[in-house]
Amino acid sequence: MRQLGGSFGVNVLSVVIDRRTTFHGDALAQALTTANAAGMEAISRLGLLMSHWCNLFGYPLRAGIHPGALAWLESMLVPREQLMAYQDGFYLVALFFSPPSCPPG
Repeated sequence: MRQLGGSFGVNVLSVVIDRRTTFHGDALAQALTTANAAGMEAISRLGLLMSHWCNLFGYPLRAGIHPGALAWLESMLVPREQLMAYQDGFYLVALFFSPPSCPPG
């Protein structure tokens, strides 16, 4: 029973982390829309920088966004969303295993 409970808990935790990674990725990607002036400025500056120094990813997209800028932003956002998902998993484990709070006395 102990092994069954442990394997069930690990599988539930991995599903929670996978779902929360997707959730946090979507939440972070919402900030990089054309309506967000700061995000579009960062993307255009990255594209300008990459078009001057390297063009490893081919020609720019039709929208004027350099593919290397998007790849670099993705490489920055994926570890952040995974970190946030693991934090959610640790919070879930801490909530599940925390002792009940008893009133003093």
